[in-house]
Amino acid sequence: MAALEDLERIGQDREAEIFAWPDARVVRLMRNRDRMPQLERERAAMHAAAGMVDIPVPTDLVTVDGRPGLVMERIDGRDLLSLMEKQPWTVVRFATLSGRLHASLLRSHAPSDLPDLRLSLQTRLEQDEGIPDPLREESLAILTDLPDGEALLHGDFHPGNVLHGRSRTVVIDWVGAARGDPLGDIALTRVLLSVGDLPPGSSRFLRALTTGGRHVVRWGYGRGLRQEVAIEPDLLRRWEIVRAAVRLGERIEPERPGLFRFLAQRGASSIRDEH
Repeated sequence: MAALEDLERIGQDREAEIFAWPDARVVRLMRNRDRMPQLERERAAMHAAAGMVDIPVPTDLVTVDGRPGLVMERIDGRDLLSLMEKQPWTVVRFATLSGRLHASLLRSHAPSDLPDLRLSLQTRLEQDEGIPDPLREESLAILTDLPDGEALLHGDFHPGNVLHGRSRTVVIDWVGAARGDPLGDIALTRVLLSVGDLPPGSSRFLRALTTGGRHVVRWGYGRGLRQEVAIEPDLLRRWEIVRAAVRLGERIEPERPGLFRFLAQRGASSIRDEH
């Protein structure tokens, strides 16, 4: 078994690092050593999605220096966010592509052992300390009336988790996969496109592009989505309030001012007068 010091790191995000692996594969090593159950669900979700979107074929579950990892096919390509940075004139095209891909994967049926979205969000709303109590209570009340579902939800869908190559476009990073109402997943993507902070190591240019071009990316994503799926605006708005409240609980400090503005714009009465 390889040691971490022997591996070449080729990418990273908040939760994991990506390293080259033998036989033209990569391994996604979680930073948290307790995430093997999540990786098992991630592999199951990827297999379930394979009929609707292209994925890197997952193979083995491994442990490297105590860190759990998922080995998968290596894809030659760059994520859509990086491509937008390199070629700003492609922003609308790639944002639209991401919307169509998201709609396609949401047609997949989730494995029964994936977490139920509503129950997972309820637990986080009840336990996460970064959520103001009035917003916590309002979000829990909203969540009670939101629908269940059996769709496969990605759990972190945005252009940075779509790799575009010469012949393939694949969706990666399924560790947050769940089952539930598709609008619950769409709502999270809209939160991320509106206020999501970039991963460690992002260039200054990319941060400037993301800050100034968010509305263009959101518009393109929405256009691609609406080409494939009908959206009920009020139901989406209520899901957005819940997803933004839960995101506050993650305590990503650069996002907090934007999250409060996002919540106010969506009519969250508990914070409208405070922020």
